Amino acid sequence: MATTKSAFGKACECLVQEIIKAKTGYAVNNLNDKKNNHPYTDLEVINPKGDVIYEVSVKTKDGREWPSVKGIVRKDQYIVFVDFYGRTYPDFYVLSCRQWNNLLKKILPSRGKGAKIVNGSIEWNNCIKSGKETKRKGSLLRPEEIAIYKDKLSSLPGVV
Repeated sequence: MATTKSAFGKACECLVQEIIKAKTGYAVNNLNDKKNNHPYTDLEVINPKGDVIYEVSVKTKDGREWPSVKGIVRKDQYIVFVDFYGRTYPDFYVLSCRQWNNLLKKILPSRGKGAKIVNGSIEWNNCIKSGKETKRKGSLLRPEEIAIYKDKLSSLPGVV
């Protein structure tokens, strides 16, 4: 049975949410339940005292690459990549904001002339239509570019 991209993304957000809950004992809320397509992040992790500790952006794929990835911008944000391509059980890749920014700097030269980092994403000139240049945000990302972050769920605060 086929599923929509949106439903697949929501299912993976729920999967990551449940994993973080199980591994931390913290409450985890889906921010998209409060505001559809919440900017930058999808989940907020809350400690037993009721304070938000950090937020998580969940990026999913069931193809070879993650298309048009937009990232994170604050030090209390993490990004979790979920990879179902060719597997029954997903692979997880976890990056802190610092790691994400370092990755962007590393891959930027391979993303084409005029590409630059803007608000946690790579932005580049897409094309010229009717004399106007359009910008595109987000970058294609391949598993081999983030391989060192595979199986690093333990880098999320509170995960044991």
